[in-house]
Amino acid sequence: MRNRVLFIGHSAYRAGAQLSLLNFIKWAKTNAGFDIDVLLAEGGELVPEYAQFATTLVVEKPGGSERAIRRIARLLHLSYPEKPILDASQYDLVYSNTITTGHLLSRLAHLECPVVTHVRELGCWISRSGGDNIDCVKRRTTRYIAVSKAVRDNLIENHAIPGDLIDVIHGFIPVDEIRAKPVSRGAIRVPLGIPEDAIVVGACGTEPWIKGLDLFVRVAYEALKAGPESKLYFVWVGIDASALGSHELLFDLRRAIPSDRVRIVPPTNAPWQYYASFDIFALTSREDSFPRVNLEAALFGVPIVCFDQAGGSPEFVEDDAGYVVPYYDVGAMAEKIGLLARIDELRKSLGARARQKVMERHDVPVGSRKILGVFEKLMVK
Repeated sequence: MRNRVLFIGHSAYRAGAQLSLLNFIKWAKTNAGFDIDVLLAEGGELVPEYAQFATTLVVEKPGGSERAIRRIARLLHLSYPEKPILDASQYDLVYSNTITTGHLLSRLAHLECPVVTHVRELGCWISRSGGDNIDCVKRRTTRYIAVSKAVRDNLIENHAIPGDLIDVIHGFIPVDEIRAKPVSRGAIRVPLGIPEDAIVVGACGTEPWIKGLDLFVRVAYEALKAGPESKLYFVWVGIDASALGSHELLFDLRRAIPSDRVRIVPPTNAPWQYYASFDIFALTSREDSFPRVNLEAALFGVPIVCFDQAGGSPEFVEDDAGYVVPYYDVGAMAEKIGLLARIDELRKSLGARARQKVMERHDVPVGSRKILGVFEKLMVK
C-alpha cells in the first residue's frame, strides 16, 4: 500500500517558499512513490500548477472559516468532528512547508502521524506569525528541516527546539528549467537605459525593509562616491517604486545618486532576464534564511556580496563565490563591489564558482532526495 502525505503551504503566491514547494511536489510526483494532497492557507497564481501534480485545496483566509474547513473535509473525504478540525488520521505523514502554518496544523484532528515542519524563516517572520503559531508548531511537529545552519541555530537558541530534531537541508532551484529560459543581456539593459559595457549591480526582493532596499541605495551611494567615473549601475527588481509610501527612498535617489544610476523595477514573473544582465549581486537583506535569489543569480555566473549575521547566505557564498562583509557595513559592501567591478578576472572566477556550486549542491533532485530521506525515516511502511 502506498504511503499518503499531506503537504501544507501558507499560500500559492509566486515567491521563494511557494516555488520551492512546487519544485518538490513536481519531483516527488515522479520519484517519491507516495500519494500527495496539498492544503493551502491562501490561494495565489501557483494554484493551477500545484493542481497539475496533486489534489490541491485552499482555505481562503488564514485560520479558515468553519464553512471552508467543512468544504475541505468533504472534498478530501475526511470525517468532520464537532469542532472545525480535519481528521488527518488517514495520512502517513504531514509536511508543512513553512513554520507559519500552525493555524492549519491546529485544525488537523487525530494527528497521530509524524509531522515535518520545513523552517524557512528567521526571527522577523517567526515573530510576525505570532506566539500562538510557534507554540502550535512545536506541539505538533515531530521533526524539523532547517533551510540553513542560521535557521537551525535560531530554532535552538531562541525557541528551545532540540538540535537533534533538526536536519539542515539547504535550499534548491530547478537548474535545468532555469538554464533553458531564453535570456538576452541587452533585452533588459536597453529598456532601462543602461549601456552595454556597464557593470550592473543587481538585487531582488519584495519586502523593502527586510530585504534592505534602503541599504542598497546607501551601498550605491558609497560605491559611486568612491568611483564617480565608474561604469556601475544598480538595479533592484521586485518593488513598485510608486508604492513606496512617502517616497523617502526616491527622495534620496534624486538628490544623492549621480547620473540616475539606480533603477527600481516592479515585480516580474521572469526575473532570470535581469539575472542574466547582472554582473554582481548585492544581498543587502537584514535577515534572510537562505534566499532563493542568491541561487538563481549565481546560476548565471554572478558573484554575491552579502552581510554576515543576516541569515544563511554566507553558507553559500563561503570564501569562493563572492564576499561576506560585516553586518550593516555598507561601506565594506561598496568596497567589495568596487573591487569586483575593477577586476574582470576576479569577478568572473567567483561567478563561475558560484554557478558550479548551485549545479552541484542546490539542484532540485539533490535537495529533494534529502527531504525524502527524512520522510522515509519517519513513515511506517
